[in-house]
Amino acid sequence: PLEQRSEDAKKLGRFISAVRTRCLMELEEITREDTSLMLRLADGSPGRMGIEVDRLSPLSRERIRLLVEVTLREMEGAGGEEGELARKLASLRSRLDQAA
Repeated sequence: PLEQRSEDAKKLGRFISAVRTRCLMELEEITREDTSLMLRLADGSPGRMGIEVDRLSPLSRERIRLLVEVTLREMEGAGGEEGELARKLASLRSRLDQAA
């Protein structure tokens, strides 16, 4: 009956909403972890960076590379401390590209 379908649709909508919320929470956690890793890699010595990048899985390397790209786009034209970070991130991007 129509009432049952309406109730089923509501249940399905609540389930989809719960799944979406859980996925967004997981994505936020992954992004936090990747951001921390990106900054740690960028702040290390070039030799250490290379070793760490080589240890990353292809998926992790790609996630970090995308995060570096987005961060560099946001930092375009930055000076001072942000300019130094942008330089380190550009170096990390090069190393990630070499490892790909």
